[in-house]
Amino acid sequence: MEVYNLSYDEAPVIKTELPGPRSRIALNEQDMLETQSRTYTRAFKLAVDNARGSTVMDLDGNIFIDWFAGISVLNLGHNNPIVRHAIEEQLEKIVHINEVPTEARINFLKTLNSVLPKELKDHARTMFTVTGADACEAAISLARHVSGKKPLLPLVGHIMALPGTLWVQQQIIITGIMPEYPQGIYTTFHFLIHIDFR
Repeated sequence: MEVYNLSYDEAPVIKTELPGPRSRIALNEQDMLETQSRTYTRAFKLAVDNARGSTVMDLDGNIFIDWFAGISVLNLGHNNPIVRHAIEEQLEKIVHINEVPTEARINFLKTLNSVLPKELKDHARTMFTVTGADACEAAISLARHVSGKKPLLPLVGHIMALPGTLWVQQQIIITGIMPEYPQGIYTTFHFLIHIDFR
């Protein structure tokens, strides 16, 4: 399978003003239908039609070099044929199930264990999370459990915006105001110490 030449060769190509007319419509519709919790569409004003390798094409036919290439598994490239083949093969068996062992899950766990540093190999357990923010919160919970210490030292301006309570604390520090929630429900940690390293 050829995987080294996935991207649009001609990238970047700009055919319209940015954002293009179809992208503008999609962005406006998204604003009307989705919460303001999004961050990427504030900085990158486009709506994606398709993607190949490290390039994306918007709804207006403009082609960009992809800035998301490091997020999730996209460092393997959009529409990577090896990844697509593995997904299609798995779709024939089962699409989704929580925590129950499957052949694919056990194979992944064994492979992950095999590449751990020698101090951890066969002495570690894996915890699956949905997002990087979930992984950070799990790491904080584990550190607090192992150390027995409650205080946290979040750094203002860090790159990983955590969901939930830590996100609320971060927004208060950065903006000086409590973020608005439609239901007015939020929680906070009372044992946070903050340091601004900017």
